[in-house]
Amino acid sequence: MLGHLKPRICQLSPASKQHYQHLYCSICASLRQQFGLSASLLINHELTLSLAAFPEISALETQTCACPAKLFWQQKPIVHHQLIDKAAQLCLLLVWLKLLDWEVDCPVFYKKTLRLHLEKKVQPILAQLSPAARQFIDSYLLLIRANTTDFHTNAKMSGLLAQHIFQELGQKTENTQHAMNNLTFLLGELITFADALLDLKQDLATQQF
Repeated sequence: MLGHLKPRICQLSPASKQHYQHLYCSICASLRQQFGLSASLLINHELTLSLAAFPEISALETQTCACPAKLFWQQKPIVHHQLIDKAAQLCLLLVWLKLLDWEVDCPVFYKKTLRLHLEKKVQPILAQLSPAARQFIDSYLLLIRANTTDFHTNAKMSGLLAQHIFQELGQKTENTQHAMNNLTFLLGELITFADALLDLKQDLATQQF
Protein backbone atom coordinates (compact mmCIF):
# COMPACT_ATOMS: atom_id res chain seq x y z
CA MET A 1 0.00 0.00 0.00
CA LEU A 2 2.44 2.63 -1.19
CA GLY A 3 0.95 5.04 -3.68
CA HIS A 4 -0.29 2.52 -6.25
CA LEU A 5 -3.86 3.78 -6.55
CA LYS A 6 -4.49 7.31 -7.73
CA PRO A 7 -7.38 8.86 -9.64
CA ARG A 8 -7.37 9.77 -13.30
CA ILE A 9 -7.32 13.50 -12.71
CA CYS A 10 -8.52 14.24 -16.24
CA GLN A 11 -11.75 12.31 -15.57
CA LEU A 12 -12.66 14.13 -12.34
CA SER A 13 -15.02 17.07 -12.21
CA PRO A 14 -13.26 20.45 -11.68
CA ALA A 15 -14.48 20.56 -8.06
CA SER A 16 -13.29 17.01 -7.30
CA LYS A 17 -9.97 17.64 -9.02
CA GLN A 18 -9.42 20.77 -6.93
CA HIS A 19 -10.40 18.97 -3.72
CA TYR A 20 -8.02 16.08 -4.42
CA GLN A 21 -5.17 18.51 -5.17
CA HIS A 22 -5.85 20.40 -1.92
CA LEU A 23 -5.71 17.15 0.06
CA TYR A 24 -2.53 16.00 -1.71
CA CYS A 25 -0.75 19.31 -1.14
CA SER A 26 -1.99 19.45 2.47
CA ILE A 27 -0.50 16.03 3.32
CA CYS A 28 2.73 17.04 1.57
CA ALA A 29 2.95 20.25 3.61
CA SER A 30 2.24 18.34 6.83
CA LEU A 31 4.97 15.81 6.02
CA ARG A 32 7.48 18.65 5.57
CA GLN A 33 6.38 20.36 8.75
CA GLN A 34 6.51 17.22 10.90
CA PHE A 35 9.43 15.32 9.39
CA GLY A 36 11.47 17.66 7.18
CA LEU A 37 11.69 18.58 3.51
CA SER A 38 12.70 15.12 2.22
CA ALA A 39 9.55 13.59 3.75
CA SER A 40 7.55 15.13 0.89
CA LEU A 41 8.75 12.20 -1.23
CA LEU A 42 6.86 9.79 1.02
CA ILE A 43 3.33 10.98 0.22
CA ASN A 44 0.75 8.24 -0.32
CA HIS A 45 -2.07 8.40 -2.86
CA GLU A 46 -4.26 5.90 -0.98
CA LEU A 47 -4.24 8.09 2.11
CA THR A 48 -5.08 11.12 -0.02
CA LEU A 49 -8.06 9.21 -1.43
CA SER A 50 -9.06 8.07 2.07
CA LEU A 51 -9.17 11.67 3.30
CA ALA A 52 -11.75 12.44 0.62
CA ALA A 53 -14.20 10.24 2.58
CA PHE A 54 -14.28 12.77 5.43
CA PRO A 55 -16.63 15.67 4.57
CA GLU A 56 -15.35 17.87 7.39
CA ILE A 57 -12.11 18.34 5.46
CA SER A 58 -13.89 19.88 2.48
CA ALA A 59 -15.51 22.49 4.74
CA LEU A 60 -12.17 23.93 5.90
CA GLU A 61 -10.84 27.22 4.56
CA THR A 62 -7.71 26.95 2.42
CA GLN A 63 -4.44 28.73 3.13
CA THR A 64 -1.43 29.20 0.91
CA CYS A 65 1.88 27.44 1.37
CA ALA A 66 5.13 27.57 -0.60
CA CYS A 67 5.62 24.42 -2.68
CA PRO A 68 9.26 23.24 -3.03
CA ALA A 69 8.35 21.21 -6.11
CA LYS A 70 7.45 24.33 -8.09
CA LEU A 71 9.87 26.82 -9.59
CA PHE A 72 10.49 29.80 -7.28
CA TRP A 73 8.45 28.13 -4.51
CA GLN A 74 5.05 28.75 -6.04
CA GLN A 75 2.21 29.10 -3.52
CA LYS A 76 -0.26 26.19 -3.28
CA PRO A 77 -3.61 26.09 -1.42
CA ILE A 78 -3.66 23.74 1.58
CA VAL A 79 -5.79 23.08 4.65
CA HIS A 80 -4.69 22.36 8.23
CA HIS A 81 -6.42 19.67 10.28
CA GLN A 82 -5.40 16.99 12.77
CA LEU A 83 -6.78 14.40 10.34
CA ILE A 84 -4.28 15.54 7.70
CA ASP A 85 -1.42 15.44 10.21
CA LYS A 86 -2.45 11.88 11.12
CA ALA A 87 -2.52 10.91 7.44
CA ALA A 88 1.03 12.28 7.04
CA GLN A 89 2.20 10.17 9.99
CA LEU A 90 0.58 7.08 8.49
CA CYS A 91 2.38 7.79 5.20
CA LEU A 92 5.65 7.50 7.09
CA LEU A 93 4.53 4.27 8.77
CA LEU A 94 3.64 2.67 5.42
CA VAL A 95 6.97 3.63 3.86
CA TRP A 96 8.80 2.11 6.84
CA LEU A 97 6.86 -1.14 6.41
CA LYS A 98 7.65 -1.17 2.70
CA LEU A 99 11.36 -0.58 3.32
CA LEU A 100 11.42 -3.49 5.77
CA ASP A 101 9.71 -5.68 3.17
CA TRP A 102 12.25 -4.66 0.50
CA GLU A 103 15.10 -5.32 2.91
CA VAL A 104 13.84 -8.83 3.67
CA ASP A 105 13.30 -9.61 -0.04
CA CYS A 106 16.73 -8.39 -1.10
CA PRO A 107 19.07 -7.27 1.70
CA VAL A 108 21.14 -4.27 0.64
CA PHE A 109 23.01 -1.86 2.91
CA TYR A 110 21.24 1.29 1.71
CA LYS A 111 17.80 -0.23 2.35
CA LYS A 112 18.74 -1.02 5.93
CA THR A 113 20.16 2.48 6.37
CA LEU A 114 16.96 4.11 5.10
CA ARG A 115 14.80 1.83 7.21
CA LEU A 116 16.77 2.57 10.39
CA HIS A 117 16.64 6.30 9.65
CA LEU A 118 12.85 6.19 9.42
CA GLU A 119 12.49 3.82 12.36
CA LYS A 120 13.38 6.56 14.86
CA LYS A 121 10.57 8.73 13.51
CA VAL A 122 8.11 5.85 13.28
CA GLN A 123 8.38 4.71 16.92
CA PRO A 124 6.29 7.63 18.29
CA ILE A 125 3.71 6.98 15.56
CA LEU A 126 3.47 3.31 16.56
CA ALA A 127 3.02 4.34 20.18
CA GLN A 128 -0.01 6.48 19.24
CA LEU A 129 -1.84 3.72 17.37
CA SER A 130 -4.91 2.09 18.84
CA PRO A 131 -4.24 -1.24 20.60
CA ALA A 132 -5.96 -3.14 17.77
CA ALA A 133 -3.89 -1.41 15.07
CA ARG A 134 -0.64 -1.89 17.00
CA GLN A 135 -1.40 -5.58 17.48
CA PHE A 136 -2.08 -5.94 13.77
CA ILE A 137 1.16 -4.13 12.83
CA ASP A 138 3.05 -6.60 15.03
CA SER A 139 1.41 -9.48 13.13
CA TYR A 140 2.18 -7.78 9.83
CA LEU A 141 5.84 -7.42 10.80
CA LEU A 142 5.99 -11.15 11.56
CA LEU A 143 4.56 -11.85 8.10
CA ILE A 144 7.16 -9.62 6.44
CA ARG A 145 10.05 -11.21 8.31
CA ALA A 146 8.76 -14.71 7.55
CA ASN A 147 8.87 -13.77 3.84
CA THR A 148 5.94 -16.08 3.12
CA THR A 149 5.08 -17.04 -0.46
CA ASP A 150 1.42 -17.66 0.41
CA PHE A 151 -0.15 -15.15 -1.98
CA HIS A 152 -3.67 -15.29 -0.53
CA THR A 153 -2.35 -14.62 2.97
CA ASN A 154 -0.36 -11.65 1.66
CA ALA A 155 -3.43 -10.27 -0.14
CA LYS A 156 -5.63 -10.62 2.95
CA MET A 157 -3.04 -8.97 5.18
CA SER A 158 -2.68 -6.13 2.69
CA GLY A 159 -6.44 -5.65 2.85
CA LEU A 160 -6.41 -5.66 6.64
CA LEU A 161 -3.52 -3.19 6.66
CA ALA A 162 -5.50 -0.79 4.47
CA GLN A 163 -8.53 -1.23 6.72
CA HIS A 164 -6.59 -0.55 9.92
CA ILE A 165 -4.93 2.51 8.41
CA PHE A 166 -8.33 3.93 7.47
CA GLN A 167 -9.71 3.15 10.92
CA GLU A 168 -6.81 5.06 12.47
CA LEU A 169 -7.84 8.09 10.41
CA GLY A 170 -11.45 7.59 11.53
CA GLN A 171 -10.44 7.97 15.17
CA LYS A 172 -9.80 11.64 14.48
CA THR A 173 -13.38 12.29 13.40
CA GLU A 174 -16.86 11.76 14.81
CA ASN A 175 -18.12 10.16 11.59
CA THR A 176 -18.55 6.39 11.37
CA GLN A 177 -17.23 4.97 8.13
CA HIS A 178 -18.42 1.34 8.01
CA ALA A 179 -18.86 1.26 4.23
CA MET A 180 -15.42 2.80 3.71
CA ASN A 181 -13.86 0.26 6.07
CA ASN A 182 -15.09 -2.53 3.81
CA LEU A 183 -14.05 -0.68 0.67
CA THR A 184 -10.53 -0.02 1.93
CA PHE A 185 -10.10 -3.72 2.75
CA LEU A 186 -10.97 -4.60 -0.85
CA LEU A 187 -8.65 -1.89 -2.17
CA GLY A 188 -5.83 -3.22 -0.01
CA GLU A 189 -6.31 -6.67 -1.52
CA LEU A 190 -6.49 -5.17 -5.01
CA ILE A 191 -3.11 -3.49 -4.52
CA THR A 192 -1.48 -6.86 -3.88
CA PHE A 193 -3.00 -8.37 -7.05
CA ALA A 194 -2.13 -5.31 -9.14
CA ASP A 195 1.44 -5.25 -7.84
CA ALA A 196 1.90 -8.94 -8.65
CA LEU A 197 0.59 -8.46 -12.20
CA LEU A 198 2.79 -5.41 -12.82
CA ASP A 199 5.92 -7.31 -11.72
CA LEU A 200 4.95 -10.69 -13.16
CA LYS A 201 7.63 -10.99 -15.89
CA GLN A 202 10.41 -9.71 -13.65
CA ASP A 203 9.38 -11.94 -10.74
CA LEU A 204 9.26 -15.02 -12.95
CA ALA A 205 12.71 -14.19 -14.35
CA THR A 206 14.25 -13.72 -10.89
CA GLN A 207 12.27 -16.52 -9.18
CA GLN A 208 10.69 -13.99 -6.80
CA PHE A 209 7.22 -15.51 -6.56
